[in-house]
Amino acid sequence: MTASPLLVASTDAGGFYCEHAHFAHVDAARRRGIADRVGFLHIPDDEPSWGRPGPRPFESTLAMVDRMVRLLLPDGGRLLLTGFAPWGLVVDNPSGAFVASPRALAALAGSDAPIPSGGALVAKGRRIEIVSAVLPVTDAALDPGSASAIPSLHETFHPDAVLALGVVANGDTGERIYRIELCATNRNLRIRDGRWRHVADAPATVMQPTRALRGAVSGDGTPMTTT
Repeated sequence: MTASPLLVASTDAGGFYCEHAHFAHVDAARRRGIADRVGFLHIPDDEPSWGRPGPRPFESTLAMVDRMVRLLLPDGGRLLLTGFAPWGLVVDNPSGAFVASPRALAALAGSDAPIPSGGALVAKGRRIEIVSAVLPVTDAALDPGSASAIPSLHETFHPDAVLALGVVANGDTGERIYRIELCATNRNLRIRDGRWRHVADAPATVMQPTRALRGAVSGDGTPMTTT
């Protein structure tokens, strides 16, 4: 029997491109005055993530992401939704697969099938518009010169809120744990030649709390079972 998904709060996004994307989104959003509407959600790995046959918990991820969208955009608006491409042993990244799914985007926006636009997919509903993009797990995701990188996505689409997705390994516990990240830092991230770059073992010098999704977790931060 598959365990019910859990939702927990975290203050450590990992010091790699998930954390870099979180920080870059907050940095871009801060320039536009919407830093309080940025969220990062780690979704659990699954068998396809590692190239193995098995189910992908689409419905639970859709329900969880929909919950986050409603927190970020209670009155509607345009959401920038990003996930990641495969990397390393993660041959089928569930975060990228979700944000590239026409079914998921149409369900979140309450719209017809999304259409390509400016390196992204756009689903327009009556209240919510979803702009989604799959980011590479490289410095190119942060490059202001790339039309499909985080800074350009903000400049092109002017979102009212942002939700970034990444994948987290749950090991062999059998649990499906979703993690809301509550702190964006520049750990292992530095500006070189005018661009953000991954730099191993570089300590955080900037820490930005991101509390937009805090209300989804119980008051004491303990795991919540979702339905």
